[in-house]
Amino acid sequence: MNTFEKLKAKRSVFRGRLTKFMAKTESILDSSVEDTDSDELLELLEHINKKENDLNIVNSEIEIAITDPTVFDNEFKISEEYSDKITIIKFRIKNRIQKINALDNSVVEKRESRPAQFACLKLPKTHVRQLAEFEKKKEERQARPLENQRAEALLQNRNGTESMLEKEKSGKQGPQEDLEYLEGQKLTELQ
Repeated sequence: MNTFEKLKAKRSVFRGRLTKFMAKTESILDSSVEDTDSDELLELLEHINKKENDLNIVNSEIEIAITDPTVFDNEFKISEEYSDKITIIKFRIKNRIQKINALDNSVVEKRESRPAQFACLKLPKTHVRQLAEFEKKKEERQARPLENQRAEALLQNRNGTESMLEKEKSGKQGPQEDLEYLEGQKLTELQ
């Protein structure tokens, strides 16, 4: 087997591998854009580029080894046709990758531009009843005259310091009686 035949056999192996990758790529490109993975396409494109470079090196070696002009023309036409197929498949891969990226970007934009009505916030628990009672007491305190506030403060102070025994001795039963007692004290002080 001479050098020319060896180079043709080598080229045949490279073309066979490249044809398999191109067929696999064609089947992926025939599927819908949504079903296509851009990483897989990039990987196939990388393999095709490498195999194309290997094939171009062998084609150059074959061109150097050919001495007959008619054989050279035939080999050159065949290698150019194959090169055109590679260029077309590479263009289709790049075009599909752009479509996938555009689709991914539009999905991201839709997520980012989602209306505020769908936004969820986790708020702390509030005790509405306790808050309402606090606000009501606050309003009542602001509405009462200062004298009543003093009497109420004294009552609360006295309730806190007066022991249960003292309450029993005085005959008082609860806060209502304490308030009556304080009001009575206030009346005696005013006289």
